[in-house]
Amino acid sequence: MEGVSSLRPLSDCGIKINPGQASTTELRRYLTFVPAEKTLIITPRTGWVEESTFVFPQTITPGLDKEYFFAGRRPYLNKKGTLRAWQQTVGHYAEGNSRLVLSIGEAFGACLRGYLGVDKACGWHIIGNSNSGKTICVSAGASTYGAGSQMDHFVKGALETWNSTGNSLEDTAMSHNHFCLYLDEINECNPQDIKKITYSLMNGSGKRRLSSTSEPIEPKQWSVGIISSGEDSIASIVWRAEGKINVGQEIRICDLPASVGYEENIFEDIHGFASSGEFAESLKEACKKNYGHAFPAFVESLSTHGVDTQAKASYLGTAGLAFFGVSRTSPAAQQFVAKSLSYTRLAISLAIDWDILPWDKAKADEALKFCFSSWLRESSSKNIAGERQHILDDWQGIMFESRNLFQEISEFGTPDAVPDREKTMGFCKPEKKEWWIRSLKFKKICEEKFGGRPRYVAQVLKAGGFLKEYTEPASGRKIMTHPSPKRMITAERFYLWVWPKDDTQALDLDSFPEPDENMGDLPF
Repeated sequence: MEGVSSLRPLSDCGIKINPGQASTTELRRYLTFVPAEKTLIITPRTGWVEESTFVFPQTITPGLDKEYFFAGRRPYLNKKGTLRAWQQTVGHYAEGNSRLVLSIGEAFGACLRGYLGVDKACGWHIIGNSNSGKTICVSAGASTYGAGSQMDHFVKGALETWNSTGNSLEDTAMSHNHFCLYLDEINECNPQDIKKITYSLMNGSGKRRLSSTSEPIEPKQWSVGIISSGEDSIASIVWRAEGKINVGQEIRICDLPASVGYEENIFEDIHGFASSGEFAESLKEACKKNYGHAFPAFVESLSTHGVDTQAKASYLGTAGLAFFGVSRTSPAAQQFVAKSLSYTRLAISLAIDWDILPWDKAKADEALKFCFSSWLRESSSKNIAGERQHILDDWQGIMFESRNLFQEISEFGTPDAVPDREKTMGFCKPEKKEWWIRSLKFKKICEEKFGGRPRYVAQVLKAGGFLKEYTEPASGRKIMTHPSPKRMITAERFYLWVWPKDDTQALDLDSFPEPDENMGDLPF
């Protein structure tokens, strides 16, 4: 068994080995004593392994004094046409279109982040109807690597699906390390799997496992970019599947509306075509004829030229945040997304300098800034308003279903009469529609349903008219928790729920006051 185990890496690469002890002993002796003319390193993932060496999945890559070979699952990277033709068509059409600029730019951004040792960034999910052009936008980005599966039925493409990614999550991630993973067909993926896929991909780490000898195996590590598309936001899909969204979930892969305000489609500039449909069809045909050249050209240029200190100072750090209108005092989510985009912006600038992208830098900058502002509007209006509505709806359901777990105050007047805290939600005055919720129960429900944040949830419920504040007699300060109801002798604190007089009253969620509590620590 020892001989077979030590030769397992060779076996895993397809070499047939006789499991007999004599055979394995001779093979191990040969490998130990015969000098090797070259050193070939079998790597578990693609991407940067030395400062100037990038491991591609389908070839042996020469390094400084050794060669590298990626032995894992191979993405379909292929070439057709020329870089020049791609620039004149796909590259030219993308200029002036913010979502296309982001989709193509993320291919270079993921590579640059890997080169600079940045292991975490946000992904992007473009939301739009079936005719918005979101799929061709994702496919245009994938054309920097190879053919998109939606573009060429005879050549397996660089465009992956959510289903195939979920079925071989770690293998897919390792084969796209320092690449951007372009995903389509989110509607075909089980909603229960989407949260796991987004968390694992963007967290950059696989499961912890034990070897056959019960020794811990170092978990797989990766860093990928993501461009995805679908008709529903990832936030809404996760919510429908689990009934809650954990803190930070919505910035692992940011929801970005496809519509840019022009007839609900994804294009700002159709470059003289008669209609957006005609433009999209021409872009699709261009992607079929030319692909797979831009990314290798960027890797070669980055290996040769690197990134100078002045460029880093101009595009990254505080300067990078400031370009997107963000500072060190801005919400952590905004800082994280702006930081991620600042690397994409620098990568695009480098690709323009190296004659890979035929774009004007100022126009590319404005495109990324527009994507950021679109995400900001989406996250601060639709998503947050939707979350608030879910909080209001869920808590009304919780209170209705738990009504038998509240004890009427009139039944108790002594400490001995106070019921078991674990078995009850609190106390009530049904005639006044007043319900005192134990603070520990309230926090536990918030933890189970809403990823914690009891103060934020309480403020949403207060703004919706369901929770009443308490005014401290001595200081006049308003707080959310109340002392125990009259006649009850207990040191507990309670949240006071009051059913509105008009249960059908419509709520303007967008006009809710902003919670004064930080949304919580981000996952990265």
